[in-house]
Amino acid sequence: MAESVTCDGCEKGCQEDVEVVDRANGSPEAYVVCHERGWGRIRADLRRLATWVVSGQGLARWLASQIDASPGLEECIAGRLWWLGRLSSCENREAFLAVGSARSDAQSLFPSCLRLQEAQAPLVFVPAIAPSPFPFGRQPRVILLLGAVRSGDGRFILDDLQLTVSRAGADKPDAILLIDGPDVTFYGQPVKLEPRDRELLRVLALNVGQWLSDPYLRKKAWAAYQCKDEGAVKGSIYRARNALERAAESATIMLPMPARALFRNEPRALGRPRKYMLALDESQVRASKL
Repeated sequence: MAESVTCDGCEKGCQEDVEVVDRANGSPEAYVVCHERGWGRIRADLRRLATWVVSGQGLARWLASQIDASPGLEECIAGRLWWLGRLSSCENREAFLAVGSARSDAQSLFPSCLRLQEAQAPLVFVPAIAPSPFPFGRQPRVILLLGAVRSGDGRFILDDLQLTVSRAGADKPDAILLIDGPDVTFYGQPVKLEPRDRELLRVLALNVGQWLSDPYLRKKAWAAYQCKDEGAVKGSIYRARNALERAAESATIMLPMPARALFRNEPRALGRPRKYMLALDESQVRASKL
C-alpha cells in the first residue's frame, strides 16, 4: 500500500501522507490532510493506494533492451541478480540488475557470482535502494532506477545515463547528505533550511534506517521550543523535502537517490502517532551531533 498520494484538494498537487481509518463496519477508509491549503481531511480512493509488484525477470529484459546490451540475458542468482550483457557503446562495460541489495543476505550472496566478480567495469542497476558500500567484491557504478526511469506516451523510458563512464563511483560523492552545524549540503549543493527544519533533519540523519515517532522527533529536535503541534513535524519534513529538491536541481552529477525518495513515512491508523525515517544508510550521511 502506498504511504503517500497526490492531494486532490489543491491545484499544486502536493504529496501528502495517508491516514487509514477503520469504519464501524470493519471496512477501511483512507484520507489525506492537505498541508498546502490547510484544508481538513480529504478522502482518498483506496484504489489509488495499490502498488505494483515488479517482476525481476521482466525488468531485466526491459533494461537489456533499453541500454542496447549484447549478447543476451542471463539469470546469475535466482530472483536476485541478472547479467544484462555488454554495452555496445563500451565493450568493457558489463551491466547487471540487482534486486534486494540492501537485504541482510546480500553481503554473502552477491559476491558468489563469478561473472560479476570478473567484470572489468560493472554497471549495476537497482530498483530503489543503493547501499554504500555496495555488497560486491569491487565497487561498481550503481544506478538507482527510481530516479532514472520516467513515463512517457504510455510507456516507461530510461533517461540518458552516459553509460560509458569507465571509472566506477567517480561520478558521485562519498556521502549524499552532509549536516555540519548550520551548514547542510545535498549532493554537494547547499541547502537553505529554517533552523527548526534543519534540526529535525539532523535527528533523522543521526538515526538513519530507524522509524522515529512524531512525539520523539519534537522532543529531540525541538526541546527548546516545547512544540506541541502534532502537524508541525509533517510540515517541517514537507519544507525540508522541497528544499532538498531545489538543491538537487543544481547538481551536475547523476543522482542515485532523488530527494522525493529520501523521506519515508509509515502509514498510520487513527490515534497512532506518525513515524518517519530517512531512507539512507550510515555511509551515505554525515551529521554533527546536536
